[in-house]
Amino acid sequence: MPVSVSVIIVNWNSGNLLAECVKHVKVQTVQPAQILIVDNASSDNSLAGISEFGANIKLLRLNTNIGFSAANNFALSECDTDFIVLLNHPFD
Repeated sequence: MPVSVSVIIVNWNSGNLLAECVKHVKVQTVQPAQILIVDNASSDNSLAGISEFGANIKLLRLNTNIGFSAANNFALSECDTDFIVLLNHPFD
């Protein structure tokens, strides 16, 4: 029986690293049912092109930076899958 997975990525001014992170998530053996990107009020172009990665991406934009942990907790309420991955993408 296949399992369902959600991937949560918290973003704040990560530039093109966010797109690279999503690109690598999309080629995993177990494809996520959804990828939730929580944007912590970024002021850069890190969200550019994210919608091109497919329909299973849900972008949650926050008006203020609530921090990494709170942003993950916010996204957890949007998940109803068997497993949830909290992914902290690398920074420069």
